[in-house]
Amino acid sequence: MNNIILIDDLSNKGWKSVLEKSVIRQEGVISAFSTYNSALKGLATKADLIFLDIRLTEEDHNKRNISEMSGFHLLKKIKEDFLSSNFSTPIILLTASNKIWIIEEFRQLGIDAFYIKEHPDSGFSKEYSRENLERLQSHYLSLILKGEKRNKVWKESFDIINKLKNHKYFKEIPVYLNIQSRIIDKLKLGYANLFSEELNITKSTLKIDNESLAFIIFWSILEEIVKGYSDKNNWDKNNNYSFSGTWKFRNNESFIQQNEDTVSIGAYWDNRFNKVREIELSINDKDSSKYIKGFINLSEQVYTLFHFFGINEKLEFKSLNEFRNEIDYIHSSVKTIYQKPLITSQNQEKTFENILKILKIISSILDYPK
Repeated sequence: MNNIILIDDLSNKGWKSVLEKSVIRQEGVISAFSTYNSALKGLATKADLIFLDIRLTEEDHNKRNISEMSGFHLLKKIKEDFLSSNFSTPIILLTASNKIWIIEEFRQLGIDAFYIKEHPDSGFSKEYSRENLERLQSHYLSLILKGEKRNKVWKESFDIINKLKNHKYFKEIPVYLNIQSRIIDKLKLGYANLFSEELNITKSTLKIDNESLAFIIFWSILEEIVKGYSDKNNWDKNNNYSFSGTWKFRNNESFIQQNEDTVSIGAYWDNRFNKVREIELSINDKDSSKYIKGFINLSEQVYTLFHFFGINEKLEFKSLNEFRNEIDYIHSSVKTIYQKPLITSQNQEKTFENILKILKIISSILDYPK
């Protein structure tokens, strides 16, 4: 049962009943708020969809500046903080005005759709009224589904941000605080790319693939995580952060240890045997070069992190890493170039599910060390 919030000064004078009978029907329960203050309290509860009126007071009707209206202030409250409980909730604007610039100002703050309230004196035809209602019904159904997807990604991001802010590895020291900030910004950037406004031109003509681009952004957070779990002294900040030749994690486990004649790798992921093993290479060995220079694949860094901190996500990560390698924006095989289209709807749905998986893995990593 969907939890719907209606914010309208006339909510209990007909609008709640109209929406229940003609739009929501048996698929949701409406909580109605008719004043700014009551709505503010009501918005502390997570909703599946919000109907928001522009004007909530008599004073609002005398204001010409849209940014001074109650509905605008509430919308700004919802959207100004990514951690706000209803940041991801779809919003349908209710307005008696059909002035496009008014609707555009609200659209810029994040409404998803609008419905123009009709008045007997407006002179709208029956045909217009029918189409207006049908658009509202269609928007409601599509936004409920979109809201479910948004909330899944938002909730995982919310959990990651809270874990980061309380994690002992991402506090006090400036470089690790910077990593914390970068991860939070990447979560927002990935969310923004995934749920950017879908225009007909971007879908049909420009063939945008929001899911794959968002997956790449979320995937790149692993790079930040590994550096956050690593000793900052592995890189010489006085020499443009060049690799020092030794890589230690912050639990004092050595990933790479360069000796006089050899390089010891504390946990090397061996794809042939599908397991982590320790190896020692001669400095002159051709395979030792990447370890000496610190040019190690991200996947190898993550496997090692899992190994040293006892994180049990190896198999899940392996399948996601293989999926990442198949994304055409990063790696395109000759076979793919010759035989496969760049974008398919099937790929987009699969990518969305893998976005949730990579976010869950990031969240799981942040549960360590215990």
